[in-house]
Amino acid sequence: MKKLQLPTILGLSAALLLPVTSAHAHFLWGHVTPGAEPTFRLSISEMPGEGTDADHIEQAKDSSAWLVGGKDLKLTNTEGLFVAPVAPDSKVIAAGYSWGAFPEKGKKTLYLLDLYAKAAVTETAAATAANLPLEVFARRDGGQFVATVKSQNKPLAKAEVVVTSPDNKEEKTFTTDKNGSIRFPYTKSGLYTVRAINVSTPRSGSHNGKQYSSVLGFSTLTFTAA
Repeated sequence: MKKLQLPTILGLSAALLLPVTSAHAHFLWGHVTPGAEPTFRLSISEMPGEGTDADHIEQAKDSSAWLVGGKDLKLTNTEGLFVAPVAPDSKVIAAGYSWGAFPEKGKKTLYLLDLYAKAAVTETAAATAANLPLEVFARRDGGQFVATVKSQNKPLAKAEVVVTSPDNKEEKTFTTDKNGSIRFPYTKSGLYTVRAINVSTPRSGSHNGKQYSSVLGFSTLTFTAA
């Protein structure tokens, strides 16, 4: 199946302000490989750990990544995965990329497409704030996880959230409640992925000489549960 380029499918959805069906789109993902010598891996792909395809290498290369509360990371392209070693005591790495300003269908205005990623080494670290404009948090609550989406540090209600778990790579889709939260089950130890979309946030600015009046954002979270 041909993979669709993100601006192409999202331009229409953003203009219509409808829920986005994002199957086979690409997202900014980060995750940390566990072990004595952990490595942060970043890609623009359908899922974390997949190599960035040729169409998106330039965007991945221009993405910024940093240790939360620490220094920027210098990423090296390794077969489409942009990697950097991190200290064994690292907790959270964040990344971001502004894809560009695109026209809203049927309008003269433009929207800015922003991608964000947060990679938490542990489930506890998944609740740590990276201070991203659009951010996903997660915490354990008994046999469940509670994931919360925040836009500009405020809970985002009615946001689409997609989750995968270690025992089932099939995506499950949720909608956040008035507190910006969803619940999903803890099934087994391993890598959990969460992604969220904020269809439109009124915000004006300029990107590469183009004026935009709103922002469409995707934010992802990965964490390893014990």
